Amino acid sequence: MKSRLNCWFAAAIVGLFSSFAAQANLILNGGFEEPLGIVGPYEHRNGDELPGWTLFSTYKGTVHFDTSYDPVSEGSQAVQNEVPGNWIRQSFATEIGRDYTASFDLLAYSV
Repeated sequence: MKSRLNCWFAAAIVGLFSSFAAQANLILNGGFEEPLGIVGPYEHRNGDELPGWTLFSTYKGTVHFDTSYDPVSEGSQAVQNEVPGNWIRQSFATEIGRDYTASFDLLAYSV
């Protein structure tokens, strides 16, 4: 009886960790924490200079900044698109029939 209880407990623990793994964040570098070590409060990024993201910029690139530039809600870095028409994107795999929640911070640039 004791070994059967131990097997059931081990299976429950494995199931618990599997459910946590299934809820992992699907977005790579979602907090824009890579690369670390921004020199000064910001740096311009172009092309593949922001891991996990595809960037497109018509002017100067995407601005990658740290919290000394403007506070962020999570982590210590964020991005800003300099001009209309600039964008960043990322694709990720999903499964049919599963629910997903996507959330993000948005701040309007003003002069």
